[in-house]
This record gives sequence, structure tokens and C-alpha cells, in this order.
Amino acid sequence: MWICVPISAVEVAQRAGSGAFALLPLDSGTGIVLGVLALDLWKYCEHRVLHRFLPLWRFHLVHHSDTDVDFTTTERHHPIEVAFSSAVFFAAIYVLAVPPLAVVTFVLFGTIVTFASHANLCLPARIDRMLRWVIVTPSVHVIHHSALRDETNSNYGTIFTVWDRLFGTYGERRADGEASISAQGLEVFRAPIDARLDRVLWHPFAYRTTAHATTSPAGTAGDDGGLDLEHLDDLQLRMARPSGAHLPPLASSATLLGR
Repeated sequence: MWICVPISAVEVAQRAGSGAFALLPLDSGTGIVLGVLALDLWKYCEHRVLHRFLPLWRFHLVHHSDTDVDFTTTERHHPIEVAFSSAVFFAAIYVLAVPPLAVVTFVLFGTIVTFASHANLCLPARIDRMLRWVIVTPSVHVIHHSALRDETNSNYGTIFTVWDRLFGTYGERRADGEASISAQGLEVFRAPIDARLDRVLWHPFAYRTTAHATTSPAGTAGDDGGLDLEHLDDLQLRMARPSGAHLPPLASSATLLGR
């Protein structure tokens, strides 16, 4: 399936007869560059939508429930999210009539960058500073996998950081050089058993139930491995939830997710 998606994307691009790119008098080189930028912007917008709307967030949270982010997290997505993302990706390619070579370039470059940005890599500080002005590096994307709401709802970019910078969702490490992240993952699904494939696939449907069962009204987790806020620097830190749910920071997960 993972191979079929990019191949299908190229096939869609070859069949797209009309659209923005087809109507513009662009040479092949310019078409590829603009096509890659357009698709990256599309993925940025899609990523924000996945965080914004609870029904979509339920499936996207499978990607965020990994408490030990590494390169394997790149492919940790619920099949329903994959189907949704593939459908809207194909639609964007068809509507915009993105050139096939632009699609190939985006898929190849995007695959390299996303695997690298999820990997446990520590680039030399000088190189990282230069790259992150343009490219999503591991130090940029790891913040997106923080368990803290403000950090989870930042750094949405797939390849380029320009969209986060342009739309005000870019975040970096603190000035002291240490990541501000206290924990990776979510406030729920933190027990070792939650990493089993059958449990991971059920996360979207158990999200509300688990929140009711594992979190006390005081905001501390139960004995099943939920995140204990006492181990965070400040009890007022807000845990990761869909950015559209404007919720009080210390309300229980039962209250927060039961709406």
C-alpha cells in the first residue's frame, strides 16, 4: 500500500488535463519547483486540519501516541488517516494539475526529509541552524511530538519550514540549547501495552473512554501509565489536544474529551 500511494499519485498527475499549472505558461523547471512548493503547502494545511478537528485528530493521534519518537514513527499512521490523506493528496494533484515530475520530486524529497526529521539524529549546531531556515530538521520536528499542547500545535511542515514561519506556527528550542519538551507522546496511551498493534489501531475509538478511565479530576494519571503531571515543570502546562478545542489547562481528560 505504501508503494501504491506514490505510484498512484504520479498516475493522477499524468491524467490531470486542466488546472492551475496546466493553464500557466511555465517551463518544466519552474513547474517542478512551484509544484513541490504547492504540494508542501497543501500538506502543511492538511496537517493543521488534522490537529484542528476532533474526528480527524482521533486518527492522527496514532502518530502522536508514540512515546519514543524515532524513524519508525514516520510510518506510524492509522489506515483510515492514510486513506483520507491519500484521497485529498490525489485531489490536490488533479485539481492543480501538478506536473508528474513535481509529484515525483515531492514524494522522494519528502520521504527523505520526513524519515530524517523523525530520526534520533543530532546535527552539528551550526549545520542545524542553517538547514532549519529552510528544511524541517530533527530538532524542529521533535518539538511537534511534545506532549505539551502548545508545542504539539507547532512545526507542522513536511519539507520546508517556510509555511510555519509564514503562518506563525514555528517553534524552536530554548535559548539554553535544551529542548523545552518534557515528554513525547500524549497524556493517554502511555503504558507499554498501548504500543501493541491491536491497541494502536483501536486508539481513535478508545480515546474518550481511556481519558475517562485513566485520568483523575485533579489532572494526574492513573496507574496504567498515563502521564503524571507531577513530573512536569509546571502544573499549568497544557497537554496536547486538538488546537480548536479551547479548553482549560488543568481540567481532567474526561471533561476535556467528553464534549
